[in-house]
Amino acid sequence: MRWLSRSNATVDKIPSDLMARAAAIAVYDCTSAERIGFAALEAGDVTDCPLHIFLGEFSGFIQHSAAGLDLFHQASDQDYSVEWVNGEEPDIDTQNRTLFLPDYHLDPTTLIKSPYFRLQLTLQLIRGLREIDQIERSVLCPCLRPDQALLFARAVAADATAVAIHIAHDLRHVHPALWRHVLSSRDGDLALRYLQARERMGGNTDGALSATFVAWYRDPFRVNMQDHEALEDLDAGLAGEAGGALMKATVVPVHYKMLCEAPLSDMTYLNHVALDALDSPETQQMNDDTNVAHLHHIMRDLQAVVVNNVAFRDKKLAQLIFPGEPPQ
Repeated sequence: MRWLSRSNATVDKIPSDLMARAAAIAVYDCTSAERIGFAALEAGDVTDCPLHIFLGEFSGFIQHSAAGLDLFHQASDQDYSVEWVNGEEPDIDTQNRTLFLPDYHLDPTTLIKSPYFRLQLTLQLIRGLREIDQIERSVLCPCLRPDQALLFARAVAADATAVAIHIAHDLRHVHPALWRHVLSSRDGDLALRYLQARERMGGNTDGALSATFVAWYRDPFRVNMQDHEALEDLDAGLAGEAGGALMKATVVPVHYKMLCEAPLSDMTYLNHVALDALDSPETQQMNDDTNVAHLHHIMRDLQAVVVNNVAFRDKKLAQLIFPGEPPQ
C-alpha cells in the first residue's frame, strides 16, 4: 500500500467515449458520497449504501479480536475515514486522513455481493488499519537513502501482513471464511508459518509474529513486487519539492524494533533470529534486474545537479553551461 496525496475532487482518467465518461463520473460521485469516518462507524451512524453496509459488518466482528479492535479505535481517535477508490490497489492519504479501498472497477453494490471481494477487502482494511498505526506512531522514515528505503519498505509490508494474519487468526471462530481465505491466498504460506510457530511456541503471539515476519522475505515474487511499488513511490517523491536532498539516512535495528511493535504492547515482537535475518545478505539482496536498474537510475538522479531543468553530473559543469544560475 502506498501513502499518496490524492485529491478527492479529480478523476484520474476520463474515457473519451461520452457514455463511458458519464458512467465513470456517476460511479465516482456515488462512491465519494459513501465516505465515512471510523468514529461514525463506532457510533453506528451508517446508511444503507454498499460501503457503509460492508464497514458496519466489519465493525461488528472486529470486536472479537483485541488487536484488531485496538487498531480500529486508534483510526477512530485519529479521525481517519474510509472511501472507495477506482482501481485494484488500496491507498492511504495521510494529509486528508483517508484510507482508500479499491473498487476493482466494479459497481460497489456488485462488489460487496461477491464473497471473494468482500473477504479481500476485509484483509486490505485490516492491513490498512495497521499501516495507519505505523504512520501515527511516526515509525516511518522519509529521509532514508533509496537503497535503505527499499529495505525498510519491505519491513513495513512484512509487518502489516504479519499483523493482518494474526488478526484474521483471532477471528477464525466468528469469521471462519476470512481465515480460510487467508490460507488460500497468495500469503497462505505465511498463515501456515504463523500456525506452525504458534503451536511450537505454546501459543506465544510474539514468536509467531516474528516467524511470520521473517517468512515474508522467503518469497522472491512478493519481495520483487514490493520493491517495484516502493521504487514507484521513490520516483514520485523525487518529483516533489524536496526531491532527494535529505535522503541520506540509513536503517538501523532500532527502526525495525519501533516499526514492529506487538499489538496491545509498546514492545517489539522481533526476536534475535528476526533481527539477524534482517541483517543477512539473503534478506537485503535484490533479485529483479528491472528493479536494480530502476534503483540505480534513482541514485544517479539524486547525484545530479539540475539547472534550468537540465541535469549535470556536478556543479562545476552546470556553472560552465549556465553561469550564475542557481541549481534547482
